Amino acid sequence: MSTLQTLPKAIADAILSDASSRSGVGIADLKITQATPKTFGNLCKFNFGEVCTQQYDPVEGWKVIVKVKEESWTYHVNKSNSQIILDPKVNATEKS
Repeated sequence: MSTLQTLPKAIADAILSDASSRSGVGIADLKITQATPKTFGNLCKFNFGEVCTQQYDPVEGWKVIVKVKEESWTYHVNKSNSQIILDPKVNATEKS
């Protein structure tokens, strides 16, 4: 279920800004296609860890999908917008 209407604007703006700086694509040409509120079981899972402990230390946030050219990039963002993590499987290189 996509809940784009409830994604806070500050989080959407921060994600689009990050995707733009990483891809070199203008913010106007990027699109958030999905935003889902999510409770990550712990910081390891929030950071896209593949082998995580079972320790439960929840991180409240969002799983957000951004369309960048022909690719979909997955981000995890905490509720306070202080951590924006791009899935390390995305082949994004910083553009200067």
